[in-house]
Amino acid sequence: SSGINAEWPLRPGNYGPHIHDFKGILGDIKLSSGARVTSWKMWTLPLNNTKSANFRSLHQDHTEPGCLLQGTFQVDSNPADTWIKMDWFTKGVIFVNNRNVGRYWPKEGPQRHIYVPAVWLRRGSNTLTLFESDALPNNRMNLFVELVDHPDLGGVKTDLLNVKYF
Repeated sequence: SSGINAEWPLRPGNYGPHIHDFKGILGDIKLSSGARVTSWKMWTLPLNNTKSANFRSLHQDHTEPGCLLQGTFQVDSNPADTWIKMDWFTKGVIFVNNRNVGRYWPKEGPQRHIYVPAVWLRRGSNTLTLFESDALPNNRMNLFVELVDHPDLGGVKTDLLNVKYF
């Protein structure tokens, strides 16, 4: 049994000349031998309900991309706007207390910290769930998320500095 993870990158493709820029599997699926795959099933990953999910430990061996990780963190005082630093992860989606906070891709950016509004946090225990769509780094012993009190929106793109405004 084999699997293909096809993601929907959202943009571009839903406006102007890109309106017909379709995403996903758009043709035949072929194996490396050239044989055409004719009997396959497509399904979505229901990230809106992870209660029955099979979570993995960070220290397990991950030979394939795509894993679901979950942990908890404590908020000891009144919740405040928070940013989650995702520098040690590759690419995926993050949830806090079952709310989709957003996608992260720190290597590509632009933002490196993901914003979590104070109203989504609660005093006491909070749950953080990650779907890492790419492979985890080899050195997982030091893999963690960090909650910080400031954003990192990425660097200024130097090509924008030479734009002439009228």
